[in-house]
Amino acid sequence: GTNKHGYIMHLTAPKLLGYGYVSPEQMDNMCSLAIVRNPYSRMVSIYGYNRFGEGESFPAFIRRWKKLMKHYLERGEKEEWYTPCHLLPMFEYTHYNGKQLVQSIVKQEELKLLKTKEGAQEAIKLDSSVSDLPDLVRDTLLGMPHTNSRKTKMKWYDFYDQETLELTYEMYGMDFKVFGYSS
Repeated sequence: GTNKHGYIMHLTAPKLLGYGYVSPEQMDNMCSLAIVRNPYSRMVSIYGYNRFGEGESFPAFIRRWKKLMKHYLERGEKEEWYTPCHLLPMFEYTHYNGKQLVQSIVKQEELKLLKTKEGAQEAIKLDSSVSDLPDLVRDTLLGMPHTNSRKTKMKWYDFYDQETLELTYEMYGMDFKVFGYSS
């Protein structure tokens, strides 16, 4: 979200509440949206933006990323000084103590259903994450680009071997469970 000065803030929903940016009543009544994605494809995207040059392999990157997550994995540390926001699992942005704080959660993979009004109707039939959105949110997302502008020749699953699948699951296991992604 943006603060009153228009700066982008990468704050989890619990931090928005904890720091007093919004009250619990405002949180319950505001139109809030989170777009999540399959943790495996998310890691491939993160690799594209955060690797050490062209030379760092995907397995080396995943091992390094897990070391960066040490404070979070060992003691749940979410302060930016210890755990930069891009390392955090997605559920930390949307949930607190098992309760969903964000009104609507959409899977990035299902945004394509909102390319057209007809697609939006189809989404409702499919019971996808875009099927029960408030009209305001659905209308805002309608026609929005749904693919990443970074193109790679490989599909996300081509990057993985057994070790990197397991490491990614160790880091983001709750995201698979909370958002219903297959591990």
